[in-house]
Amino acid sequence: MTASALRKRAEKAAARIDPDSLAQRVQAGRRSHTVRVAPGVLPGTTDWTATAATEIGGIKIAAGEKVVTWYLAANFDPTVFADPHTFDIERTPNPHVTFGGGGPHLCLGQWMARLEVRTFLAALAQRADRVELAGEPRRVRSNFINGLKLLPLHLVPR
Repeated sequence: MTASALRKRAEKAAARIDPDSLAQRVQAGRRSHTVRVAPGVLPGTTDWTATAATEIGGIKIAAGEKVVTWYLAANFDPTVFADPHTFDIERTPNPHVTFGGGGPHLCLGQWMARLEVRTFLAALAQRADRVELAGEPRRVRSNFINGLKLLPLHLVPR
């Protein structure tokens, strides 16, 4: 779970882990919300130089100007996701592009990543009733890796 998920659930009461519905959620693709919000590797940026004057999303770009593509921003597009910065594991549909948009740019490692998430959450559900945030998370400062240096958690055993 991400820190935002823990905060949201703490407001509602306890962040209970339901092992019975976990498998359903993982199979239904709802785990994709976690990777939508917090993918491990940020797809990075690509900068382009406009060869002619143009307009993108209502923004005028002159010939010779640089344009930077932040791929991660696609997963927070308010025209695609209602309330895009809110963690909602039940979000449907969830057309995230964390593993690429398909075709030749599809992430070949996505199946391993999904298996790791499913395995971790299943093991956690067997051992913990709740997960509580026990301090402020500290993030890695990077344009490429979306990681945590510290995520203090308190696991309440079953």
